[in-house]
Amino acid sequence: MPVELLKQEKIVLTVVQEYLNKNRFFNMKEILPFIHARFKMASININLRGIEELLKSLAEKKLIVEGSKLYKDDILNNLKRRKIYDFIKENPGTY
Repeated sequence: MPVELLKQEKIVLTVVQEYLNKNRFFNMKEILPFIHARFKMASININLRGIEELLKSLAEKKLIVEGSKLYKDDILNNLKRRKIYDFIKENPGTY
């Protein structure tokens, strides 16, 4: 089931993906200045507090995970991970 994202969330997620593609792990404190700098360069008017709220929203929707290099689309594009995800979704509580 696809997750509906706001326009601003899509923009932030794109920058997060760029950040993670540079062999970095998602860390809220480290990524905030990176996103803020990107937005200043692109003349996007979202302050640090707004960026932080958007990141929290993306984390609540489980699109990004603190301490991970992967994001949801990355995980679901891998065939084995996709099978595991589907199995868990169909059989919750199985171990």
